[in-house]
Amino acid sequence: LSAVYRVPFQNIVGDEGFYVYQQVYPIYGIGMTFSLSGLPNFIGRQIAFQAKLSQRRLFVQRYSLMMLVFAGLCFILTYFGAGIL
Repeated sequence: LSAVYRVPFQNIVGDEGFYVYQQVYPIYGIGMTFSLSGLPNFIGRQIAFQAKLSQRRLFVQRYSLMMLVFAGLCFILTYFGAGIL
């Protein structure tokens, strides 16, 4: 699928934009793999190990807060560091 839209994409953004695409796409692919398969499996397994419902809720609350902070830091880093990147 990625080979199909490379030619039109290169025609739209030019050589420099396509170069950036080739540098960023592998990192994006790794992140998507972790977020769509590894992370849900990890969360599900950790919740299954909790014996009580209250422990499960506490785990979900803590994990949600941790992910919110991590996502916020990633946003701040990319938004305000865009000039450097």
